[in-house]
Amino acid sequence: MKKLWGLVPSILFVLSCTPAKQFIPARHIMVREKEDTATIVQVVETDVEARQKSDLNKMLGNWEVISMRRQQKAELERLSNTYFELKPDLTFSGKGGCNNMSGKFSVKGSSITFSPVISTRMACDDLDKENGFFNLLGSRISEYTYKGDELLLRDGAANIVFECRRK
Repeated sequence: MKKLWGLVPSILFVLSCTPAKQFIPARHIMVREKEDTATIVQVVETDVEARQKSDLNKMLGNWEVISMRRQQKAELERLSNTYFELKPDLTFSGKGGCNNMSGKFSVKGSSITFSPVISTRMACDDLDKENGFFNLLGSRISEYTYKGDELLLRDGAANIVFECRRK
């Protein structure tokens, strides 16, 4: 019996020196477990990654652009027949009032960027407004926020460039 009680402190000491779990404050939680001589590492999706996927899923779909602001302090201009669809493969397509458009986009956190817009070249009324829309979308947008059900596309200074609503 004395021999068993002598082993208890030794066992407790060995167990306390073995790291069972390790937390790394980054994009992943690393869980380490000892199994024979091999170390198993399990990567667990964090809340941040889950939230980013949720935000992307919320963003996907058809959006009507209801207004745009060309200059930082300018009034919002109303747009008609201007819309785009954000697709799961990180491409977009839509219409700029008259001409069809397409391109790619990327999202990371609250940042969003669009590639330069590819569009058809039909002659239309209000072509200046449409070209302004294409140029702003492909060059000035850097973040997004939501206001209720509206998607707000913003520039680097957090100014609203486009107000969009579900189509």
